[in-house]
This record gives sequence, structure tokens and C-alpha cells, in this order.
Amino acid sequence: MPPNYQIASVVLNASMEHAEHDGRFTVIGSDLSFEPWGHHKDYVDEALVAHDGTTPFLLGATDAQPIRLLFEDVNSATITFTVNCVPTKESMERARTCGTASTTRRRRSTSPSSRRSRAGSRRWRSG
Repeated sequence: MPPNYQIASVVLNASMEHAEHDGRFTVIGSDLSFEPWGHHKDYVDEALVAHDGTTPFLLGATDAQPIRLLFEDVNSATITFTVNCVPTKESMERARTCGTASTTRRRRSTSPSSRRSRAGSRRWRSG
């Protein structure tokens, strides 16, 4: 996980097969059913949700996070997790503070060329 980021969502894509009995699979800590399935099971863009049924799995977690899997009677599996991350509130606040400070600190130019152009424009108007 990149520094100053937190998990927003975890998406599962998987394909599994078994040989003799119905296979079972789940992600520990998610509400993904551990019910048996037939010979083959696919998960396509399955957004994982926590046990409460509404909160995205691992929402707000930072740093390295283990994802624990439980298999029963699964012979082969291809599994991919896509972890979507967003900046933490603290890093967004720091960025906002830095951006505000840089846009409010403007200095008026006092170079000789800028003084001449201002002086010249006043003469032209008054003349």
C-alpha cells in the first residue's frame, strides 16, 4: 500500500475447479458465502463486503494487509484481488493546506520594467 493511502474497496476475480466433491471457498472477514458449489465456480468483479453486509471489505485500512483465504475440496484456482486505494483524510488536508498557502502568497513585482510600465500608463492617461 502506498504511504498516505487507504483502502476504498477490494474486488475479487477468480476461477476454481474441483475433482470429486463440491468445492467451497471464502475470503476470511468478508460476507462471501462458504456454501458448496458444483464442479466449477467463477467470481467476476465481485466487490467484497465485510461481515456486516454493507461496509466494503478492509475499508480504511492502511499499510500492508493480509487477505486470508479458506478452501475446501478445490483442486485448482486462479485468483486476483484488485485493491482500490484513495488518499487518507490527513494527506488530503495536508495537500489542501499546501495548495492554499501557495495561492494566497502573491507578491507585487517591483522590478524596474514593471515600474516603468505603470508610470508610462499613468502619463498616457493624464496626457
